[in-house]
Amino acid sequence: MARYGDKHNGGRRSKAEELKLVEAIISSGTKKIGKDPLDILWGKIWEQAEQGSVQHQKFILEYAYGKPKQIVSIEDNSLQINITKGDS
Repeated sequence: MARYGDKHNGGRRSKAEELKLVEAIISSGTKKIGKDPLDILWGKIWEQAEQGSVQHQKFILEYAYGKPKQIVSIEDNSLQINITKGDS
């Protein structure tokens, strides 16, 4: 198992290790409370969104459809640079 800071992977854990950690956290939560913690969390987020919380509504939309692209335009008389941030 690669350790954090190992030269081989540039200091980042492998995706498989991260997924194992997420599964372990969810599994332990399910055993402790008898329900899937993610179901409870999404239920709370939906409750807040239905009560008018714009932050929660925005979170749901960004999760479902992705964040909108951010475009930054820098202009000079002789030079124009367009920088796009986000998924293509």
